[in-house]
Amino acid sequence: MTAELEGRLDQALQLCERALARMGELDNLRDYARLRLATAQLLLAFDAPDIAKAKLLLHNCLPDLSDHGSTADLSAWNRALSIVLLHEGDLSGAEGRARQALDLLGTTSSEKRTLALMSLHDSLHAQGRVDEAAECLVQAVESVDGVGGGRTHALLRREVADRLAASGHFESAIRHYQGALDAAGVRDASRTVREAARRASTVSLLSGPSGGH
Repeated sequence: MTAELEGRLDQALQLCERALARMGELDNLRDYARLRLATAQLLLAFDAPDIAKAKLLLHNCLPDLSDHGSTADLSAWNRALSIVLLHEGDLSGAEGRARQALDLLGTTSSEKRTLALMSLHDSLHAQGRVDEAAECLVQAVESVDGVGGGRTHALLRREVADRLAASGHFESAIRHYQGALDAAGVRDASRTVREAARRASTVSLLSGPSGGH
């Protein structure tokens, strides 16, 4: 998980594949299904996603996930399949899976709800249903505002900000980019300089023009 959050996807995939090989020998069907789901999600996160392998993992883990997983697990599975279908060009199917992911979660703000809303936005936008997609983005913004901090939250805000910028909502996008930096613990090193410049500008305006030096 740490490797994935830090963007080291190749290393994260290697670790997942090792864990899959070991866990496949055990009798823990729930965790094995969850690991296959997580591996599929990871494969979809690459710049060149392995759609076929991710789809196979999703297909294989569904029976055990249905029998032993949680509602949140099934929601994540539907969202992952929505992404697969979007890549395959099945826009209606992608929309349906994204809606199923949302239905399983309810209305409480959460990381998974925000992700599902963004998947629904993507499928609607790809169909040219811009107004409906925009409404999903509004709900995603509301949902991400209700999620706690940390690196996961930072990445989530970044995804929301990227979609806002692509939709032309630049002011809101900037706010969420800043929120992503804050959530990741990135210090605003120039804040004191900007404040000093603002104070100096105010003093200069109040004192009037002065001669050159």
